[in-house]
Parts: sequence; C-alpha cells; structure tokens
Amino acid sequence: DPEWTWYATGPCHAIVKRRAPHKGRIVVPANHKRLENDGRVESYSQLLFSDDEGRTWQLGAVSQRGGNESTVAELADGSLLLNMRHYERGDSLRLYAVSRDGGTSWSVRGEHPELVEPRCQGSLLNLTRGGRPTRRLLFCNPHDPRRRHNLSLCESRDNGRTWHHLATVCPGPSAYSDLVRLGRNRVGVLYENGDTDDLYRRISFTVITLRP
Repeated sequence: DPEWTWYATGPCHAIVKRRAPHKGRIVVPANHKRLENDGRVESYSQLLFSDDEGRTWQLGAVSQRGGNESTVAELADGSLLLNMRHYERGDSLRLYAVSRDGGTSWSVRGEHPELVEPRCQGSLLNLTRGGRPTRRLLFCNPHDPRRRHNLSLCESRDNGRTWHHLATVCPGPSAYSDLVRLGRNRVGVLYENGDTDDLYRRISFTVITLRP
C-alpha cells in the first residue's frame, strides 16, 4: 500500500493450515506502519496467505491499531490466532486477534492479561498431534514489563484464552526467539541473549521437555 511507511514479515515462522476452512493455506504473519490522514504514523499487524503453494499471495486481515511484529498459530477448530507485539508505549500486554475465515477478517480482538512484554517480539506454537492442531499452545517472549530479560515459555490448554508460566528459558538479558516442535514432548527455543553489557552477544538453542 503506498500509505505504508514500513513493512516486514514475521520475524518468526509461518504456518500451513491443517484444518478447514482453507486447509493447505500458507499463512505468514507480518506488520507495517501506515501514514494516517492526520499525519501520524501508526503500527499494525497483518496476514499474508497463499492457496497455491506460494505461487501467488494475497493480503489478509489487518489488526487493530498498535499491532506490530506478529506470530500466528492455527487453533483446534481451524481458526487462526495472531499474537502481536504492542507497539504503543506504556502498554506492556500482548495484543491478539482471532480469524475464523482463514485470515480474511478478524472476529475477536483484545489483549492477553497474562502475557506481559517489554515491547519485544514473541513466538507462538501449536503443539500439534498427528500433524493436526490441538487446544494446547506455547508462547515465548521476555516475560518482563520493562526490560528484555527473563525469556519464558508460557502455555495455554484452552486455545489461547488463558495462559500460565511453564518454564524460564533464560533469566538474564534475552530478546527475540522462535519455537519449533522436536518430538511428542520436546520443543526447541532459538533466542537472542547476552550479558548485561551486550544483550545480543549470543544466539542460543535450548531444548525444553514438556509434561504430557
């Protein structure tokens, strides 16, 4: 869009829908900034999707104002959950939006009261079973309202409606991350981390064993 002043995908993984509607659709989380009529520049998240294995792409639903770097997961009923960094200063909660039509529009929007952030990227993952999405989700980000510290794994067992702390991945300085399923009860966390004088000194990979 010519009114967009910034554009980026991710910055973590995309997904392929495993349930109807639009089974097989590739869905990419993204974000942009837009020049508004009053001259302000506002931040939004959006989805991109392809129904022909990536040969052509369409712009999907655009989030509420304040959405930024985003991460997406398919829910057990085939809906899409978009989890977003909240770009507005002074608000330390993650934004979310739910689409029930494969990413064309949003039916529910809000904030996650249990998922705090210091305005940083996060990663969302559905713990699929047999290649199909379940009600169990994982989310990873620096779980601190002010500083990029305390990289933590949170879990939801009700399609992302409520969350609880599951594990601390890195108690010290830590920032961007991504999640990958390694097996039935294991996930991998790739994340930026460092020392007090250099937050981005390292990129590390940690394996977390989950309870059934």
